[in-house]
Amino acid sequence: MTSSFEINENIFKKFFKKLISYTGYKIIRENNFNDRSRHKIQECSEEDNKNLIKALDYALCNKENLWSLIQSVKYVSDKKIEGDFVECGVFRGGSLGILSQYAEKYSLNCKIYGFDTFEDGFSSSSLSDKDITLQGEKVKFKKTDNNFYPTVQEVKNNLKNFFNEDKYFPKLIKGDVLQTLKNPENLPEKISILRLDTDLYLTTKLQLEVLFPKLVSGGILHIDDYGICPGVRTAVDEYFENQKIWLHRVDFTCRLMIKD
Repeated sequence: MTSSFEINENIFKKFFKKLISYTGYKIIRENNFNDRSRHKIQECSEEDNKNLIKALDYALCNKENLWSLIQSVKYVSDKKIEGDFVECGVFRGGSLGILSQYAEKYSLNCKIYGFDTFEDGFSSSSLSDKDITLQGEKVKFKKTDNNFYPTVQEVKNNLKNFFNEDKYFPKLIKGDVLQTLKNPENLPEKISILRLDTDLYLTTKLQLEVLFPKLVSGGILHIDDYGICPGVRTAVDEYFENQKIWLHRVDFTCRLMIKD
């Protein structure tokens, strides 16, 4: 039988939690099981975990997102799927480093490409009316702190932490992807892993139009911003509108598909 003390204690807890909620905060139990387990990946080896932790220093995505890249490289290796790796939106090189590191681990015969402005992120000319926030507000171009976006040389220095053989050093292509993707010399013939992470409608639309046809059957498409950037989601949904595709939810923002 529940005691009056327990009843009063529960009432007090509910009242206090509700009171705190008005401030925009909430109370959580210290050493909460859900918090401890949220980012735990049971299949992850000790070596993989060390590599993921290192990559997080150079990435904006989370551990699960990076783990899906490790799995993708292993998948194309096991299935002997030929093609190069391409990432659009490199930032500090965390994801690209993982792709290079595991391409080397599995001794894959592939080249690795990284497209980015390597300066101020996106430009105002890359924005469209379809780029809105999750709250429905129009995305606006803002000049960021000079230290936020790394230079090409900084990214190169970061990438050196991930692999040993020079053959796995990515080819970094500097500039607005709305322009650089239009140069055939910048493009591989076949792609086995394609990762899109440029946040905007127009850039994602062009990346799909130019690069997805080069993704081979069995190749893997990563769309990092699908769940958090409505412009990206619109571009993806429009491109695949008349196709029956399957998108796997990696985390709250990233989606993955294997091309038929």
